[in-house]
Amino acid sequence: MNPAQKHAFRWTPVFIVAGSVVAVAGLLLHFLPDERLLILVGLYTIPSHILVTPFPQEPAVLYAAKFYQPWVVTLVVTSGSCFSGVLDYWFLSPVLSKGSVRARFADNGFYRKLHALFHMSPFWLLTIVNYSPIPLSPFKLLSIAEGYPLWKYEASLLVGRAPRYYTLALLGYVLQPPTWALLALGFLLIVIWFVKRILQGQGCGHRSVFAAIAKVNPLAGLTAWSSRQKP
Repeated sequence: MNPAQKHAFRWTPVFIVAGSVVAVAGLLLHFLPDERLLILVGLYTIPSHILVTPFPQEPAVLYAAKFYQPWVVTLVVTSGSCFSGVLDYWFLSPVLSKGSVRARFADNGFYRKLHALFHMSPFWLLTIVNYSPIPLSPFKLLSIAEGYPLWKYEASLLVGRAPRYYTLALLGYVLQPPTWALLALGFLLIVIWFVKRILQGQGCGHRSVFAAIAKVNPLAGLTAWSSRQKP
């Protein structure tokens, strides 16, 4: 088996994991019907944190905190985010290791600056980004592209995201924001995400969104590359 075949992405485990998640969620929903909202928020955390996604987490966390204790919401949402982090490495490592993909961002000046900053203190940089409102996706892609160990990435995600989620959950629990306001917030955040992507396509927002690497379409690149690895 050559190196390309050894590291080739396989879709079968994806369907196994997805099926397992759905099965476990179905069982939890069946046996814990009173916790349905909390379970659904936990499930939502996975697609809202994986890859480069437009789905915001903040409205979901604030909404769940209206009905559950902040520490419970924090535990569930942080668990979903950590699970998504593992999937990110699983999906993106074979893509970002390809020379044809790396060529799209490796020579970018801003990438080189962030690369230098990242290697000064990668754990604390990721921790700060995970806690702050700074978009995580570019730094997530940077971590995977640079081969940062998964366990360290997960540790920084846990240390940064848990207090972030707890702060949001505490706000939701205390303030009890109306549902319509949270829906409006979610819609606004999605619109902002798409506007940023459009500006990236026009060459704008270069420094703030780490455009060169964030433009990579992980699913498209993954599908094309995976198909080329088939014997």
